[in-house]
Amino acid sequence: MPRKPRPHPPAVGRMVELVTRSRGRVSLAELSTEVGLSKSHLVREFARHVGAPPLRYQNLRRLRRAAELLRAGQKPVEVAHRLGYADQAHFNRLFKKHFGMPPGAYARAHRRRVKPEPEGA
Repeated sequence: MPRKPRPHPPAVGRMVELVTRSRGRVSLAELSTEVGLSKSHLVREFARHVGAPPLRYQNLRRLRRAAELLRAGQKPVEVAHRLGYADQAHFNRLFKKHFGMPPGAYARAHRRRVKPEPEGA
């Protein structure tokens, strides 16, 4: 019989909440200060309970949001700007590395006629 997943410790739950609320734009120093853990301990605990270190988790959340916006019909340049990527080339490289195709090709292949969820969702 499979074991029930254990809930995150309060500090990890707080970190996930901060990352979610900040839309993936919170620094390790800010997380460390907010939850009262050293940076190294914070990274270990976060990765142990969430499955990825904080920066990777933030990047994955942003890329998933980017894919959602592209499927909803937004242009790659708009998505890159909206999600705070430094420039279009950086966004394109990260997106292609994760999804295996550039954002424009992904948008053409997956476009749908549904509005994306609100930013805070």
